[in-house]
This record gives sequence, structure tokens and C-alpha cells, in this order.
Amino acid sequence: MSWLKTKVTYPTDCRWNVLQGKNANQPMLVRKNESAKVLKADGSYRARVGIAVKLLETTEDGFPSPRELSVLNDLEDALATAFEAKQNAIHALTITTSGFREYVFYSKETVDLSTALGTVGAKFNSYELQSYAAEDADWRVYDEFG
Repeated sequence: MSWLKTKVTYPTDCRWNVLQGKNANQPMLVRKNESAKVLKADGSYRARVGIAVKLLETTEDGFPSPRELSVLNDLEDALATAFEAKQNAIHALTITTSGFREYVFYSKETVDLSTALGTVGAKFNSYELQSYAAEDADWRVYDEFG
């Protein structure tokens, strides 16, 4: 019997689902990268990295204004490009609620994303990027959203 680990292919074409819910009685919108779950099985992507931004222009329900949405999409693309270089991390979730947006990535533990975050932050200097990293080998936060 072989106990070899099955090689997992890093997803390059990702399928996203949009989920709606509530957080502290406020509307919440979550985009979930369904293609990322193959990396959960790999076991190498054990660190959860979150980058949160306070929205500058919100609608009444706490979501970004149409004008700000364009900038946030560019920010998301820049983060994904910087963090996913060399397939060391994957963008798993985007959570928007109560005037904030959080981009959630899962990365290999040995990867330092601080340089990439600094580069992206300099390009989007109207936002204060708040970040954290935490062990989440079971992808608990990812699984909270279906």
C-alpha cells in the first residue's frame, strides 16, 4: 500500500461563488473561490493571511459606492498578483460588511508576504491596509462560508 501524497494542481482558472448573509445584523457579501479548496487537501497552505481595508465611500448598507468599487477591484487584483506569485498563496475569500472589506489568502507557512503587501500598499496609499497572519491548517474560516 502506498502512502504517497497525491500531487495537487494549483488552480489558475478560478470559479467564484457569491454568498449573502449577515454579520452583527449588518448585510454581508462574500465572494468565495471554490477552486481554492484543492489546495486545502494539499496541506501546504496552512497560514491564513487577511488584509482589511476601511471603505472610504459607502452606501447606506455599508457596501462600497460604485466609484470606490472600481478601486477596490484594482486593489484586489494587485494583492492577488503580488501574493500568488510563484503559487505561494491563493486568494480564497473577499468579505464585505459594515464599511470594511477583507481579502483572505491561504499561504505556505514559510512565505513572507510583507514585502508584497508593502508594494501594494504604496500603490493604494489612500487606504490603510491592516493585515494579520494566523495558523489555519484546516481552513476553518474558508469553510465557514459553505
